[in-house]
Amino acid sequence: MLSGSKLQYLRRLKGFTQVYMAESIGISERWVGKIENEGERPSQEVYDKWLLTIYGKLKPVKKEKSESPKLDCEKKTTNKKKK
Repeated sequence: MLSGSKLQYLRRLKGFTQVYMAESIGISERWVGKIENEGERPSQEVYDKWLLTIYGKLKPVKKEKSESPKLDCEKKTTNKKKK
């Protein structure tokens, strides 16, 4: 497994930002920084995704804006008590 500084070198060589890497891998930007500064060791899954991103096989996932739930004002339910 490559060291954090070598992973950082590869990222910079490709011109990718930490944000781009984080969004591609599915981790936080802060976690990318910790890996690169060798404060944390990546799991095998994160390591594999890192290399896939470097090779251009993994791209950032676009986050869609979540829609707020629509209230259905037309349907009104009434609770009738049976006598």
